[in-house]
Amino acid sequence: MKSINTLRALAVAAVLTAGIGTAANAADDSASTTPTVVAPKASDTTTERTPTSVEHQTGLLVEAYGEHDGTPVAVYLYENTLYGNSLQVVLDAEQDVIGSIEQEAPFVVDGVVDVTVDVQGREVVLSGTVADSGESAKEVDPRQDGGEQIITKGTHTPLLADLTLTIDGVDVALEAAPAFMYDLEVRKVTLYGR
Repeated sequence: MKSINTLRALAVAAVLTAGIGTAANAADDSASTTPTVVAPKASDTTTERTPTSVEHQTGLLVEAYGEHDGTPVAVYLYENTLYGNSLQVVLDAEQDVIGSIEQEAPFVVDGVVDVTVDVQGREVVLSGTVADSGESAKEVDPRQDGGEQIITKGTHTPLLADLTLTIDGVDVALEAAPAFMYDLEVRKVTLYGR
């Protein structure tokens, strides 16, 4: 299980690194431009409105882990109605033996998953079921990023996932954690007159 925890740590580090890189780029962008302040004319009676956008996103996220021939394997399944769907299969993180698929159609259809992924010339099959646990929790997440106030609110519903990865004819049982559906409203408000 230590190897599986290593995979989880690598996945978290990759997400954090991507976020830090985005924040650093935003900081670089803001540092390179000199803000211009324009005083309103006395005759101006209108107030400037802060730009706001609202997105509605639904989908699911499943991270599942197992072991094949003494090597930890991982599956990252992500579905989002607004941004598309992706599936990544990691057979050996240290050797970069990874395959992935991106598509508009969902991978989970009527609670069933049956997808073949090419992992560097090897056909690997992810199959099984994903079911709603019926235990939704409301979530609110306010944060600031890149000059925007972002407020995400909605529901997360844990999923019951029974998944198997078939590698070279061998079935590998997967333990899914985390696994949840989401239904979110994401409101973004531009700050500081950007």
